Amino acid sequence: MQSGQHRVVKLRDMVGEIKETLGHQAAARGPHKRTILTPGNPDDLYPVPSAQKFVDEDAEYLHAPDLQEIGEAIIDKMGGFGYLAGLNLVFLWKDKGGKSHGKATLGRCQKPKGLLAKFCAADFIIVLSADNHRLFNATRYQVEACVFHELCHTDLDNSEDIPEPRLVPHDYEGFCREVELYGAWRPDLEKAAKAFEQLKLGV
Repeated sequence: MQSGQHRVVKLRDMVGEIKETLGHQAAARGPHKRTILTPGNPDDLYPVPSAQKFVDEDAEYLHAPDLQEIGEAIIDKMGGFGYLAGLNLVFLWKDKGGKSHGKATLGRCQKPKGLLAKFCAADFIIVLSADNHRLFNATRYQVEACVFHELCHTDLDNSEDIPEPRLVPHDYEGFCREVELYGAWRPDLEKAAKAFEQLKLGV
């Protein structure tokens, strides 16, 4: 079977799956009513920093108070992120996001460690790729979905006396053809199938 027949699917949540497998444009056409948690029209193009902005600032990364506003709104209003209260989250735009496994990287959630942790007080760093969001003509709705996706990678390890921030992987990773041929044959696939069924029903 040629590798071109395979398409890696990564799912942390329903919106994340739309973003990864169908792309930004498909997300905008989904059956769900598009609403966002911050001011603005969900279907408007997001004001992603231009390439010239990074040149003018002579920087690879830019502080992103706009993304921080979105992140704080998600944490405050969406539920399920209460453990992030009191933690230090840093939001950044990156000039060029590049690709991972041949697919454009839209965002990344990082837990500082090693030398970076010595000079950074952040518990989590959430970075969105400016070039790739411009390439996909990302809307406000889609950027919020991407921030939500990255927040879903955060967690707290409560196995110790003092909870420790940690990163968690996607709920599901596999191949579309695998599902087409064998269905939801693993527990994580069953969870993904339920999410897709809710999406189909517009729940």
